[in-house]
Amino acid sequence: MVNRNSEKGTIIVFALFVVMLLAGMSSAFLMLTTSQSQATQSQADDIQTLFIAKAGIGLAMNELNGGGDGVVSGTFAGGTYQTTVTPIGSDFMVTANSYCGYNKRGIEVVLSKVPTVPLPSINAEASVGIFGDPSKMKLSIPGNRQGGEDESLDRYVKIDGHDTSGNDEDILGFGIQGADAYKQLMDKIAQQIADGKLPASVFDGDPLVEYIIGDKKKKTTTITTSVGMVPTPSLDADWWQSKAESIADGVAALAPTLTINTDDAKITGTVYWGSSSSDVTVVNAQRLEVIGGGAIHGTGTLIINGDISIKQNGVFDWDGPVIVTGGTTGTPKGNDAILNNQRGSVDINGMLLILGTGKSKAEVKINDPLNNEDASTKFNGAVMILSGQEDKPDKATFKVNHGGVEMDGILMLIGDKVKLEIHKQNNMKQFDMDGSVILAVPPDAKKTQASLKIGGYTTITYNSQKTSDAIDSLMSFLENLGTIVPTTLSITSWREVTPP
Repeated sequence: MVNRNSEKGTIIVFALFVVMLLAGMSSAFLMLTTSQSQATQSQADDIQTLFIAKAGIGLAMNELNGGGDGVVSGTFAGGTYQTTVTPIGSDFMVTANSYCGYNKRGIEVVLSKVPTVPLPSINAEASVGIFGDPSKMKLSIPGNRQGGEDESLDRYVKIDGHDTSGNDEDILGFGIQGADAYKQLMDKIAQQIADGKLPASVFDGDPLVEYIIGDKKKKTTTITTSVGMVPTPSLDADWWQSKAESIADGVAALAPTLTINTDDAKITGTVYWGSSSSDVTVVNAQRLEVIGGGAIHGTGTLIINGDISIKQNGVFDWDGPVIVTGGTTGTPKGNDAILNNQRGSVDINGMLLILGTGKSKAEVKINDPLNNEDASTKFNGAVMILSGQEDKPDKATFKVNHGGVEMDGILMLIGDKVKLEIHKQNNMKQFDMDGSVILAVPPDAKKTQASLKIGGYTTITYNSQKTSDAIDSLMSFLENLGTIVPTTLSITSWREVTPP
């Protein structure tokens, strides 16, 4: 006979076991689900915290672009943020720390000014180029009448478009933009070559151009030399002249690390201004003179609101941009923007900007008759002589009376009347350029004039790399001023950091 009570007890025990097993599994599943939910929530909070930090960076950028200090804090999307800002020259390092729940994230970025529209390009279309179709052209190269093609003689002139950088970007030796200016100048050049007064090899480069001239007897002569037309201007003189005041405003807005205020400053000893590339030294002096063995050495940006003369064995040695404003800022307008080396030594490793606005003219003058060997003036970078006067024709001049000049980069003369003069001096290289030269006048202005007189031992040889590097450095400086074209701050580097 079967024991029913025993079977019932077994079933009850088994049922209890199953219930306990299911309860344990449910509890474990619940714990696992809760743990996964917490992990998911923590991950979501971590992502949320990162987005809050990014929002802090965005708010700081808006503050800085609006002229604020960029220091912001507050709550956003269930978390908090706060930023710190450290200026680095014209850039800013911004750190945003954010907190959400038990999570914290930090982002550090560097913001740099970038133009919202590009600056107009500057391109070398010839070793020496004249742009804007000036109404009057003057060209004089008397040096080769006696020197011919012999490089050992002191009256040797060479304008060469063959690229010395090794990039094989050969260009015209001498280029002219504008049909009227080209014919006006080429008629004269071709006649001098035909008469034996000027060797055709003075202008070398690629391509060589044939030009036919005729005399009164209808006899024609074909001249082959590297002088030709360039279809488009390498530099828009009208645009640059219109921006002269804006450039001056941007220069004036630079925060100085050292300011020198004086009506007239005579440097007779040795001074050191600026010790790093980020330093800005401002000299407000109508006349800054380095004389009697005095010397200026420095690094960074140098702004001279007036003019500067280096005389009687004075030394001017600068590493970085040099801007001579002619008194457009800091002193009354009307002073000339001039750098004058008169029996001294000048060595500028960086951009040189001679900025004539108001009623001032822009000029570089070198006059060192006692120097018969080494170059007394050296420029490495872009030299821009820009004249943007208000009520009379602008004049931009680079003039060498005596003394050797060495230049690596690009020389630009911009004004209504532009003039490059290199006068003869025996037994030395008067002007040695490895780069390119541009003379530019506004295309639609009346009574514009371009004058080129080369009478000494002069070589102007195209170098694409040095030209490009000099232009890039100049453009970078001008863009960072933020007054020529609109600029905005943009993130140039980004990394995560650990908040406190």
